[in-house]
Amino acid sequence: KETLVNALVNNPEIKLNNETKFPYIVNFSLINKKASVVIEALSSKEIYVSSFSACHAKSNKVSYVVENMGNDKKISENSIRVSFSDINTVDEVNTFVNELNQILGEIR
Repeated sequence: KETLVNALVNNPEIKLNNETKFPYIVNFSLINKKASVVIEALSSKEIYVSSFSACHAKSNKVSYVVENMGNDKKISENSIRVSFSDINTVDEVNTFVNELNQILGEIR
């Protein structure tokens, strides 16, 4: 988690939404891109992330948790949730960050 947060914190296209005590979750929003487009592009590279927690995936397009943090609707609609397990590696995080940056550079 720390590796991912450190990689995202200075990216001007990203707003980190959490500094939670949950060691296996990072949530961030895309400032000028649609999360659905980025999630689909990551999926095509077999990197699977989501816009919502599993228990809210079908309920709403806006993350009420991200919105309740004082974020506007655009930030709340474009949040991405990355969940880790105890078997994920730093190399996997680095691959995710590289692919994410490449995708952000390619899409409008």
